[in-house]
Amino acid sequence: MSTYINEYDPTTKVTSTTSETVTLSAISYTGYCLLVIDSVPGSFGGTSTLRIRGLDEAGGLLDSLELKR
Repeated sequence: MSTYINEYDPTTKVTSTTSETVTLSAISYTGYCLLVIDSVPGSFGGTSTLRIRGLDEAGGLLDSLELKR
């Protein structure tokens, strides 16, 4: 599978693109994806939550992640 690495150098303000070939990948979905991010701030001293969901073109859930701090 061909992939690309984009690196931005803030000193020169130039973005370089390097191609690479990956022999093993965890990619199982090749369509479009919408990332939905919900933030629930915690009360003073409480726990804040950040929820991230990846939805497919039909709105189906592809993957999700929840961070609490």
